[in-house]
Amino acid sequence: MSASTDHDSQDPQPATAPEGTLQELFPALSRPTPRLPLEPLHARVLEVSEPDGRGLVLTCWRSPGGAASLHAGLRPRVEAALLAELSRPASELRELTQELCSLRLTVFDDIGGDVPAALRAFGLAPVSLDGVRAGQGWRDALAHLRGEAQQHGHEVPDEPLSAYQADIRLPEGEAGQRAAALESALRERLGDAVFGERPGALYAHLAKLAPEHLGLPAPEPTCDSLAALEHALVSLRPGPIRYIAPATFQALCDFVAVIAAREFNRRVEWAPSEPDELGLTPPPLVRAYLDDAWVHIPLGLHLLRWCIMPLQPGEVVPPLSDWVLDQFGQR
Repeated sequence: MSASTDHDSQDPQPATAPEGTLQELFPALSRPTPRLPLEPLHARVLEVSEPDGRGLVLTCWRSPGGAASLHAGLRPRVEAALLAELSRPASELRELTQELCSLRLTVFDDIGGDVPAALRAFGLAPVSLDGVRAGQGWRDALAHLRGEAQQHGHEVPDEPLSAYQADIRLPEGEAGQRAAALESALRERLGDAVFGERPGALYAHLAKLAPEHLGLPAPEPTCDSLAALEHALVSLRPGPIRYIAPATFQALCDFVAVIAAREFNRRVEWAPSEPDELGLTPPPLVRAYLDDAWVHIPLGLHLLRWCIMPLQPGEVVPPLSDWVLDQFGQR
């Protein structure tokens, strides 16, 4: 207990009601909100819901210096947004009610240069503003963006000057149906496991499920088996983002690391993809002992660029096993 003072024995004095407005009592409230600069590219990626699935929305508020600068600024944002989705743990994936189906970009300024060509590498193609007005997901995203801009003291137009969209698609036809069935089975089988927690565990589940769902022999930890699996899972259709669903993507990354360890006898250490304090899960990462030194290898990023980012018409991509051989084979 605290010691008493002489004041404790005095009759309490009635509180005096303060006079004046809140601005008079607290002058800081009358000061304008600091106006933060509106960066050319919005830092946040919004997620919207549509009847066909979920969409990711990026925003360009003002020109970053032309079409080439727009491409350069968007690339890390697009890759980070897709990797965040692809790295979701199975425990989180089982709660999803919609799959990812689109990537979008809203542009509020005149960029200059050949913008469609600059965006083609991301699968982004122009959409009409009439389509933007008609789409509930577009309208929800624009309303949210205007609110965020206003919080920083900015007014932005009700509509963008231009808008772009990339479709995110599994392989076509039966191959896509098989891939979707494999993903569903993996999500249930993995439980709470995350990439790297038990090295090779995701690959082992993939190997057990592949015969039933893909019609393949259980893949051995070799580049030949990887080539067969890639043929079943990776789309070669030009245009859209070539989706590999998250649990399958993580198992494929695990498979590559197992091949490095078993076929090429490399010392490999897995980094567990455990969610951080914000709930974000880092993408698959390993380190391998190569050329007398430990090298960190961002498997998630490599496989995203190799297997998922869009192909251009006529573009031919070497098989993933070529990259694995080049990365981990004897030199």
